[in-house]
Amino acid sequence: ETPQIMSWYKVPDDFPRDKNQIPIGRGIDGVQVLLLNDAGQLTGIGELGEIYIRTPYLTRGYVNDEPLTSARFLPNPFRSETVDRIYRTGDMARLSPDGSIEYVGRKDTQIKIRGFRIEVGEIELVLARLPDVVAVAVVLREDIPGQRQLVAYLVLDQHRLVTVAALREAIAEELPEYMIPSAFIPLDTMPLTPNGKIDRGALSELPLDRSAAGNEYVAPRNDLEEALASLWQEVLMLNKPPGIHDDFFELGGHSLLSAQLLSRVEKMLGQEVRLGQFFAQPTVAALADEFESIQSESDGLRKELVNGSPGQTTPDFWRHAPELYKQILAYSGSWR
Repeated sequence: ETPQIMSWYKVPDDFPRDKNQIPIGRGIDGVQVLLLNDAGQLTGIGELGEIYIRTPYLTRGYVNDEPLTSARFLPNPFRSETVDRIYRTGDMARLSPDGSIEYVGRKDTQIKIRGFRIEVGEIELVLARLPDVVAVAVVLREDIPGQRQLVAYLVLDQHRLVTVAALREAIAEELPEYMIPSAFIPLDTMPLTPNGKIDRGALSELPLDRSAAGNEYVAPRNDLEEALASLWQEVLMLNKPPGIHDDFFELGGHSLLSAQLLSRVEKMLGQEVRLGQFFAQPTVAALADEFESIQSESDGLRKELVNGSPGQTTPDFWRHAPELYKQILAYSGSWR
């Protein structure tokens, strides 16, 4: 459709060695590379856009395929001459401050999850920059109908040790929460198609085994932890209950599922759990400890109320007074 070579980039001597991708640069003589957004306007620096090629050397179109020709070969929206055409590549990129273009991925890999439109190439680009990552592919999986999730498959540097928590923390500095994959699955090698590209279809058929990325399994130590682990299994739709030290978000959880989980915990245990505390320590063990701490504090307030003599007002009693009404409501059923 276009010249075989469309852009160039001179790699400087001080180019970062840990950067996995070299920019595609700028158009060669006689080729203009344009980045346009969905509205057909030129993108700004750092903004994601689709690559369009403007050159007098475009082919006339596709043989005996007028619909595809019309979809790919378009009139230049910035010029009035009908002979001035641009070619829509389907590739996504962003403009760097130095004027060079940084390739991101194919537009046909865009997906929509939880109401957000996501370009998986952006996630792969951020992960590929990490020094521990040799190769990466992010795919959308829906193993259970209605439960769509992003899964990152990675080939990691065998000479370095990296945890899933470290990977999540690193990319969370650049990506919003809805773009962070639910699971990170290490692989020895990437499956490839006959022409050497990553076989995303083969990745989607691999068993979704999160155990390789999790902590060592520790079984529940009491009835409370066992009940919470079972609840996690239902909310996250896991094949088996998690260990008490497994991270909720590393198991595929996200903000919406965490709200659902805590709502069900509150109904099951009759006690509200502080959301901030759960985000700080999203494990079964920490959640159980938090609940037992709240229960212990509540029992102390209840005992102080029941044992206090009429008319007695101690400083400790009034210190807890703002919480007293809540505790009366919470335990009124058991006092009858």
